[in-house]
Amino acid sequence: MFLTAKLNLLSGVAIGAGAVLLMKQCCKQKKKHQKTTTHHSSKVANPKDGEASA
Repeated sequence: MFLTAKLNLLSGVAIGAGAVLLMKQCCKQKKKHQKTTTHHSSKVANPKDGEASA
């Protein structure tokens, strides 16, 4: 019984640590993606003459 309890504890710790590492990696990728994406600027192309208007 002690052996199974120890095994359950260790497997729970391993699964928990894996979940934490996975979430850290997802957060890093999300932050990196937010930094690389550019938001729309206030200048919009005028479809009539092709010039940018403010």
